[in-house]
Amino acid sequence: MSQSYETTLQRVAGNPFAVDHLEMLLARMISRWPRRGSRLLAVSAGDAPFLENLWRAGFDLTVQSSDPESLSRASDLLKNRSEYILGMPDHLPVDDCSFDYAVVLLRRDDPVPALLRELRRAVCRGVLLVFASSTSLEALVCRLRRCPADNVCPFPLRGRAGRVFDGARFSWGSVLPGPGASWHPGFWSERLNSPFLLMPLGAVAALRIDMAAPRSGKPLLLRADRPVMTAK
Repeated sequence: MSQSYETTLQRVAGNPFAVDHLEMLLARMISRWPRRGSRLLAVSAGDAPFLENLWRAGFDLTVQSSDPESLSRASDLLKNRSEYILGMPDHLPVDDCSFDYAVVLLRRDDPVPALLRELRRAVCRGVLLVFASSTSLEALVCRLRRCPADNVCPFPLRGRAGRVFDGARFSWGSVLPGPGASWHPGFWSERLNSPFLLMPLGAVAALRIDMAAPRSGKPLLLRADRPVMTAK
């Protein structure tokens, strides 16, 4: 498939330079989430290039997809290091609060309101929505070239999420601010695409939804000014 007929997410997945930046975005956005013993659901992510990184980060991983072929590819990659769910993302066959966290590969045609409500039911601590942003330079180039688009409008998404996840904390992040033609190794292309942006202006953006304060990994004695004697 030629580049002119690929969507943004397809171009990212097929470009090692872009995949490196996507993985950096993911690592940055989930860095505050505790890993040991945390159950993480990867939604619509059977073909996601970051699945193995989620497992390596230390989560108990479950992969969901509505496409049997993509789920089979995820199973071939991860083997028995993950569990797998075949079904629709807006109707997950799991109990309430079955997962601590979720990472969602979101596309424009997804049933966003129903998906957000289902995530609110099935996930109890945090959600990361990863998507191709319509407010990026790459999205503008795609519109001019009339490429197939899978871009999501970030600010209406934030509004919908705010109504479903009332009281949660929201954080933006994005990478690849340059157009797709600059996604390759080289001094100027790396300088252009190196920034991590705190707004959804890069080609790939993420919205983190924290429903509860993350647990600190520091023990009490490390935060105390003086040693604290504890009773035995």
